[in-house]
Amino acid sequence: MSSLRGSLQCELLISDEAWNVFTREDAAVIVLAAIAHDLGMLIDIEGFRYLLDNNLENKSPLGPNNPPWQELWREFQLEARRFDGTKLVNIVGSEDPISSHELEFSNLTDRGIVVLELSASS
Repeated sequence: MSSLRGSLQCELLISDEAWNVFTREDAAVIVLAAIAHDLGMLIDIEGFRYLLDNNLENKSPLGPNNPPWQELWREFQLEARRFDGTKLVNIVGSEDPISSHELEFSNLTDRGIVVLELSASS
């Protein structure tokens, strides 16, 4: 249901002029993007750890010419540690900075899991 709702809300972002050149393929991309987002939300922490713990032959979730899971995770860890107070309050209810320990995938803390889940859905 979330995919459908997201796709319908996306319609509001399309200008009147763009409708003249909007194709079935464009609609398919929007729907598939919403479905892919929802599928990503179905992974649990153990599945996420599996993706990061196992090298998966250095495969990237974005394709062969993109960074592997481990590199993308490291980039997210660095980004999360730079979240400002407002974003932290919105995600975890406190301005306390995120520590690198809280986001170690082999031992994610409860707070680290909340940061991961809520920042992924926003």
